[in-house]
Amino acid sequence: MVDDKQLKIYNILFFGAYITFVTYYFLKLTMLGNYLKSVDYLLLVGILLLISSFLFIKKIKKSQLFYFGTLLAILVVATLYAKGNYQKWVDPRLFFSLLFLLGLKPQNIESIVKTSFYTKLILCIIVFFITKQLNLQNEIMYFRDGSIFRENFIFSHPNSLGLVAMSLSFEFLYIHRFTKIKNLFLYLIIFILNYVIYQFCYSRSSYMSVIILLFLLSFHELLKLRFLSRVTQYVPYIFPAFSLYWAVNYHLNSWFYPFLDNVLSGRVRLSNYFYKEYGISFLGYPIEIISTEIASKIRFQMTYVLDSAYIRILLQYGVIVFVLLVVGMSLKIRSLYRNSLYREVIFLFVCLVYSLFEIYPYNVFVCFLPMLLLVEPKKGVN
Repeated sequence: MVDDKQLKIYNILFFGAYITFVTYYFLKLTMLGNYLKSVDYLLLVGILLLISSFLFIKKIKKSQLFYFGTLLAILVVATLYAKGNYQKWVDPRLFFSLLFLLGLKPQNIESIVKTSFYTKLILCIIVFFITKQLNLQNEIMYFRDGSIFRENFIFSHPNSLGLVAMSLSFEFLYIHRFTKIKNLFLYLIIFILNYVIYQFCYSRSSYMSVIILLFLLSFHELLKLRFLSRVTQYVPYIFPAFSLYWAVNYHLNSWFYPFLDNVLSGRVRLSNYFYKEYGISFLGYPIEIISTEIASKIRFQMTYVLDSAYIRILLQYGVIVFVLLVVGMSLKIRSLYRNSLYREVIFLFVCLVYSLFEIYPYNVFVCFLPMLLLVEPKKGVN
């Protein structure tokens, strides 16, 4: 009886913390988040609820405690080091994500994903009506390739609109499993919806990630081939290696790098800029990001944003955290293969692809995919 009551309190606090964090980071992606200054209090509430939930956890797996405990301890040291030497705080999103994953019970993953899906869906509706009621307008005009106007609706940036559409699509696909015919029909509907949204926001990385996921889910039987299984298990090493190679070796004397940089909307050039500016260290550096919104308020100021999750983690959190995360990715994918959990492998593969272009995969309150990478999911229908 005592254990049941303790479990209920844990679930209330833990799920409450997750909903609070999701709400906070969702609002930060919208125009309403910049309008309501009090939204920052949600972050404090989320932290308090999450820490309180640990008081009612009966048991944490030793491997889970060791892995996440080690990462969290290193991040604490890195944060204190950055504050002491550079008078700046390191971006706390990875810390909050790892702290959440430390307390997450594997059997609760699907419930958490459902909670995230419906929370974001409700928030979309609420924020839409409030934004229209307040008549909030984005002061910045966004364009693709200098000529194509990009719409962001209630969000602070067109990429945020694409991100939320992608996130909702991923979550819906993960929590719903149907027969093969129904799945194909569902995939077509999701493709059309994301295509329509893409025509407004032109967020290529989010749109392409949805297409890749739909394609792989449609032909997931191919992952049983020995060649593809081996290649997929090395992807956690290959993608970060490519990202680092481009960042280090980028130069204008070759036709390849300017071409690649143009295809990736300046991400290669900016990765090279941040690599030269900050370099690589064991504990990382607090990176200064100049977003489009910040740049618009400063005359003649250029935008400097490091979008690659791999390079951002390496430079901002250091070599030790970077290596531990990459090794953890590889070991988890191998474990999923051993248990024939090909569906989860597909979701993680898409997470790794998306990490080439965006930083959001290491924020579990925006993108749920790291839950599958770092926590053993329940074996289900594949």
